[in-house]
This record gives sequence, structure tokens and C-alpha cells, in this order.
Amino acid sequence: MEYFKVLTDLTARVPDWCIFLPPCIFIALFVPLVLKRCRRIYTGAALLLGGAGCLLLSGDAAAMLAYGVCFAILWGALFPFFFLPKREKKSREERIYETFKPEIEPRPRREKELPKVCCFDEPTADPSLEDGICLDHVRKLLDRLRREKLSAADRLEVDTLAGRLTGEAHTAAEAEARNDALASVLRLTAKYKL
Repeated sequence: MEYFKVLTDLTARVPDWCIFLPPCIFIALFVPLVLKRCRRIYTGAALLLGGAGCLLLSGDAAAMLAYGVCFAILWGALFPFFFLPKREKKSREERIYETFKPEIEPRPRREKELPKVCCFDEPTADPSLEDGICLDHVRKLLDRLRREKLSAADRLEVDTLAGRLTGEAHTAAEAEARNDALASVLRLTAKYKL
């Protein structure tokens, strides 16, 4: 009982304007606590400061109750701010990426291509070209290979290649077979150093 009497004597000596001190401290603590998302510390500070304010009014029970209710309303009015979405800080790399992102992304293709405009006459086809490839030089290389002393397997390959390089390639498979034959001619000429 002596403690309670000492406490009431101490609070009776405190000036009347001190009852506004706990709500001011509570509001000042509110900003950093919301930024750090510390709901438990916020609630604990509300209980501690509300209780301290009620102790300052220890002489009148109705005033203590009214002060506690007002403090609870203040706590409840500020509590929803803890549920606002937190703004995320972006790293330096993400900000740089977002700055230059339009330059990195490929440009969309046009749905309608521009018409081709020719400023010169198209060259006429050369009779020595078959599908755009000059085979005269390849035939000369095959003739030179036949005059060399070839192994039986290479001679058979040269005869096969000469047969493959006679006609035009009309399909993709024929064009691929002709390209393989040209590669084989190059390999044989390198082997016999022609």
C-alpha cells in the first residue's frame, strides 16, 4: 500500500500538460515502427505509454477510463498502416537493366514487308552455272584426280562424285547431297595436293 501512496503522491506533483506526453511519444515512435514493420513493439509501446498516461490521472477513475479508451482508439486508428504493401528497393543492377531494357529487347517484326525496289537490271543466268554454282571448275578438278595414281577406293569415289555432280538439284535433299559431294571433292584434292 505504501508503494501505491508514493506513486499517487509522485503523479500529483507532475504538471497537467504531461498527460499529452505519452500520445506524442507514441506518435513519434509510430513512423519508424511502421517502416520496420514491428507490430509487436508497436502494441507493446501502446500498452506501456497508455498505462503511463493512465497513471498520471490516478486520482480520477472516470478520467483514467476515458484516457485509456482514447489511447486505444489512437492505437486502432494507426494499426492498419502496418498492412500497407512495403515498397521494395531495387538493386543497382535491376535499375540499370530497366533503364536499358527497351534497347535489349528485339524490335517487333513488321507484319507487312516493304516491296522490293530494284534500281538495276537483274543479271541474266550464266549457262555454265547450275543453281548458282559454277561446276566447270569442279569437273576440271575431277579430271585431274582421274589422271592421278589413286587408290581403288578413291577412284571409285571420284567416279561416284562425277555422277552426282551432273544434274541440277531440285529438292533440299538433292542440294544437300550435292554439297556433300563438293566437300568430298575438296577433301580429295587436299589429299592428293592438286
